[in-house]
Amino acid sequence: MSVSSAKTIRTATSPFSTVTRGALVLSATLGLAACGGGDGEGSSSDSNGFIDLSGADVSDAPVIDITFAAGIRGAEAEPDVSEYAVSDGDSIMIHSRVSGSALPGVGDTASEFELNYTPLVDRTVLLILSSTEAPNLDIEVRDTFLGREQSENANSYEVLLMEVDAGRTYTMTISTLAEGGQFTLLLTEPNRASLGLTDEEYFVTHQRRGSTLCDGSAAGAYIQDNYWIINWAEGYISDPDGTLSFSEVEGNAFSIEQSLDLGSVTEDFSLTLDTNARTGVVSGNATQTRTFSSGEYNQCVTEIDFRDGQVRL
Repeated sequence: MSVSSAKTIRTATSPFSTVTRGALVLSATLGLAACGGGDGEGSSSDSNGFIDLSGADVSDAPVIDITFAAGIRGAEAEPDVSEYAVSDGDSIMIHSRVSGSALPGVGDTASEFELNYTPLVDRTVLLILSSTEAPNLDIEVRDTFLGREQSENANSYEVLLMEVDAGRTYTMTISTLAEGGQFTLLLTEPNRASLGLTDEEYFVTHQRRGSTLCDGSAAGAYIQDNYWIINWAEGYISDPDGTLSFSEVEGNAFSIEQSLDLGSVTEDFSLTLDTNARTGVVSGNATQTRTFSSGEYNQCVTEIDFRDGQVRL
């Protein structure tokens, strides 16, 4: 994910209502993979989100009784959409669910399938790319003024929530370095139904700013835009790679403490988020500490600051 894509929303491997609710651990995008030492153990669990700790008991998670002010929740139903097939280079309209076929990548060269969209009015749009055939499609949106939004997960379920300007042409490039296959792209106004949200789940966008010190020396930093799915009523928070259960709550704030043993790497993670029910603002921070029994570093610590958190849907 580019740090310049100010409104990019990264996505889950499946619609949010089907995310596995295990206990997981946050992982920063830069620095941590490089801290794993020469043997590379533990690096396979690095991701841009939570690491799965399957099998943990999350049935007794504390919950928060929160009621948001009117208008924060956003539209419930998906608008009527037109469904049709497209070819490379076609133009599409708002409220369209189109299907196409992505070619496989060749060596280090990604295949590209382009679609164009020129909005008639300024608006916020929701794009959802999915495929049951192609294992790893990505999407990038560029406009005629060199603006860029992108979503590049390790799967083929990608989401972008972005502002568009009337009369400006947006080129949506669907690409892959892996196998190709049929895909579906939905372009519509933001709504909860298209995202598969349950009644108690909320779609929360935010920016992550992280910096990593390994053995006390700077080893990486990043800025990325992301999202959470938060269910205060059932006590869990999801991001593109999984779900964490609340550990403690106080008022409208919740905290999470988790540990992970990867053999040569141990990881401790803590997160605290507070929520303003009147404005829908969500803010907080997290700390991740990785300790290595072998390799170049003994310990890497990542501090993460969450900014501009906002309930959008």
